[in-house]
Amino acid sequence: MNTMNGTFATRDFATYSPEDVIAENLQELTERADLVGEQEIAHLRELAIEIAQSDDLADLLSSLPYYRISASPPSANLSTNNKDLLLRSRKIFEARQCMILCKALYNELQNRESLVAALFPDAEEISPNAAGRIVYQKSSYTDDAYLAFATLVPNARAAYAHSFHAACEEVFNGHCEYCVLPIENAVEGELVGFSKLILQYELKIAATYDVAGTDASRKTRFALLRRNILPFSTPGTERNGLFRLALPTQDCNQMADVLSAASFFGIAFLSANTVPTDKDGAMACYNLTFDIRGGDLYPFLLYLATVAPQYIPVGIYSHTKQKGH
Repeated sequence: MNTMNGTFATRDFATYSPEDVIAENLQELTERADLVGEQEIAHLRELAIEIAQSDDLADLLSSLPYYRISASPPSANLSTNNKDLLLRSRKIFEARQCMILCKALYNELQNRESLVAALFPDAEEISPNAAGRIVYQKSSYTDDAYLAFATLVPNARAAYAHSFHAACEEVFNGHCEYCVLPIENAVEGELVGFSKLILQYELKIAATYDVAGTDASRKTRFALLRRNILPFSTPGTERNGLFRLALPTQDCNQMADVLSAASFFGIAFLSANTVPTDKDGAMACYNLTFDIRGGDLYPFLLYLATVAPQYIPVGIYSHTKQKGH
C-alpha cells in the first residue's frame, strides 16, 4: 500500500506543474484583494456622500479636481526591486479609485433635476427668429442632409450661406439656430478644416447623417450644429448616441486615463483625430469620439470634470442612417 501510495503521490505531483501552483497562489491573492477592494469601495462611497452634500451643483462640479485621488508613494520598507513597478502601478490605482468615486457620486446626484444643466452650463437663449432656422451652403449633398435634419427640428426652415464660414457665423451670432457642415468622408476620414471651424465657433454637434454619392467611396458625413449642447436632439440620445470631446494635446498624458475610464464605464472608443494648431494660434487638440450605447455617460462626464476639467464637449448626438443603408 505504501508503495502504491507513493506511486500515486509521485504521479499526482508530476501532473501538478509549478505554473498551476503559481496560478492558485495568484487566485488566492486576487480573492484577498477583492476583500480589500470592498473596503475601498465603501470608503469611496462615503466620500461621494460627503461631496454630494453641497447644495450648489455648479460649485460641486467645479471643485471635483480637488478630489482627484493621489496615492502615497510605496513604503520605504518594500524591496528595492519592486518599488519601481509599484510606483508605476500607483497611477493605475489612482485612476481606478477616481472612476469608482465618480460612479458613486453619480448615484448620489442622479435624481437632481439640474444635474445635466450643471454639467453643461453654457446654454444661450435662442431668439424666436432664429429658432428652427438651418443655414448651409447649398449643394445636392447639403440639400439631402438638410432634409434629413429637418425631421429632427421643430418648425425647420432653410437658410443659405455663401460659404461654410458664413454659415458658422450665422449660428455664432444668433441669426440661425443650426448650420450644416461636412465633418468626414470615406476617402479622407475626418475633415480637419471643418473640425477647426467647429472649435473656432464653439459649435456643438446635435446630429449626424451620411449622404452617399454615386458610389460608396464618395460617402460624406454631415453634422447638424448649434451653439448649445442641450437639449439633445432626440429622446434617448444620451443613452443611444455618440459623444465627441476635444482634449488639448498639452494634456496628452491624460489620454490613457480618459480611454481607460471610457472602457470602465462601458463606453466604446470609436476614433481619435488630431486637430493641429492653426495660423491664429488656436490650441491643438485631440478629437475623441465614443459610442455611448449601453454605457454610463454621466459618471464618465463626472470623471472628465475631475481629471480633465479643460476638456471641450463637442457633442452628444444621434446618428441618422440614410434610407436603404
